[in-house]
Amino acid sequence: MSFEPRGFSSHVQMAPILLEPGTMTDVALPARADFRRRVMDSLRRLVPASGAFFCFNAPDALGPANASRMIDGALVALRGPGACTLAQAFGFHEGTLVARARYAYCASELVSPEARAPLPYFRDNSISGGFVDAALVFLHERGVLLAVCGVERRGDELPFRDSDTQRLEYLAPLAVAGASAQLAHDELLNGVATSAPEPEDEELSPREREVARLLVAGYTVVNTAAIMGIGESTVRTYVRRLYRKLAVTNRADLVRELVGPERTSAARFAYANA
Repeated sequence: MSFEPRGFSSHVQMAPILLEPGTMTDVALPARADFRRRVMDSLRRLVPASGAFFCFNAPDALGPANASRMIDGALVALRGPGACTLAQAFGFHEGTLVARARYAYCASELVSPEARAPLPYFRDNSISGGFVDAALVFLHERGVLLAVCGVERRGDELPFRDSDTQRLEYLAPLAVAGASAQLAHDELLNGVATSAPEPEDEELSPREREVARLLVAGYTVVNTAAIMGIGESTVRTYVRRLYRKLAVTNRADLVRELVGPERTSAARFAYANA
């Protein structure tokens, strides 16, 4: 049966990648490990497969802080060298892949089975588990590779087809948004730990500074709400306060006020404590 993009929406609705803004607590997004698990669950639900993996782009991409693996629905330890980039682990040229609009590939499109065998991820994980085929999803945004995830099948399962990568292709933008939000949240969380004391009356509060930095970075109100774990209406309230305190009436002027050479004391405070 051919794949119908029209029926894809129901699969996307079932894929628990992003929590809806306003449903999260004020504490934090789920930990990276839980986010990786949810993405792997979504991939396997959309394209049935025995195995799945998710690795954030980092110098130790196969390490436990950045990578997870799932076999038959259970999380398992991912093996690999301590210091290994995604390009080294999976055998691809990062610059070439992120320059394309495409996200999902059958492994055979990128490298032959013979050439895959000695690559760290496949050598230390796939082959020992009896996996012979994989479909990879490269999560990239604005020319930056955020992560690589995918699904794997054993020899007794059907090989991956174009219809499988097409399904993954439609799912990828959701995973990109989630990965970007997770990484941004981690950065903000690290920043909050060393933030300055509460400012005085007309200076920006820590929450207002957080909103301001996200808006300058190009995030929408919806994205900002998801990253901060608050409702969209709350974000809009913070935006109105920013407009008032910085004496601006639109977002373009807000950004110029925050990053331009002639900044008010409140605007300087927003970035002095970034």
